[in-house]
Amino acid sequence: MYHALSSLVKLASLTLDFDLCDYRGHYDMQSRTPKELPTDEEIASWWAKICHPEWKYIFGLMATYGLRNHEALKADVSALSVGGVVIRIPQDTKTGVREVYPYYPEWVDAFNLRIDLRPTYNPKLANRVLGAKVGKAFAHIGLPFQVGLLRHAYGVRMIYFGVEVGIAADYMGHGIEVHVKDYRQWLRGEHRLLAHEQSINRPDRPQAPQPPISFL
Repeated sequence: MYHALSSLVKLASLTLDFDLCDYRGHYDMQSRTPKELPTDEEIASWWAKICHPEWKYIFGLMATYGLRNHEALKADVSALSVGGVVIRIPQDTKTGVREVYPYYPEWVDAFNLRIDLRPTYNPKLANRVLGAKVGKAFAHIGLPFQVGLLRHAYGVRMIYFGVEVGIAADYMGHGIEVHVKDYRQWLRGEHRLLAHEQSINRPDRPQAPQPPISFL
């Protein structure tokens, strides 16, 4: 990733106000461990601590919709201002057009997402450069985890909600194989236990056939 971004900057003759070495090796999903994923309580707590309105908005948007860094800048959030909850990711993003639903939907209002306060950005910059700038902004704020982990927390959260894997992958803008491969590693023992309890406590779940009564 670092070498590709460095080559891109050289090709476009861009001058950036940060060191690309800061982003060397930060994007290997397989290097992550479950303990690094922030809990939903930690996410809500950190949203409250962010003082900058524009980055507070970006944080809430990424947490609620599981967006990639650059998608948080480019997403069409106009439906939120008229009471909707679905946002639209435009074509000029990593995986193109898609609609995304909130998990938790309550966070749309709790995180004040109905009034767009996002910072302006240069649309001529490549998505990876925009994403790096977003990451650097949150590092300066003092966020104790990489902001991209909000996206992974969203992916795991949909498991709790029982979202079918194909739909979850669609919301996140990648294929089913990628979704399963990437998000299995985030599941801890309590995640699996919760998923089991939720599935067996569903009122419409299949019921076990009972053996016939024996009179012996």
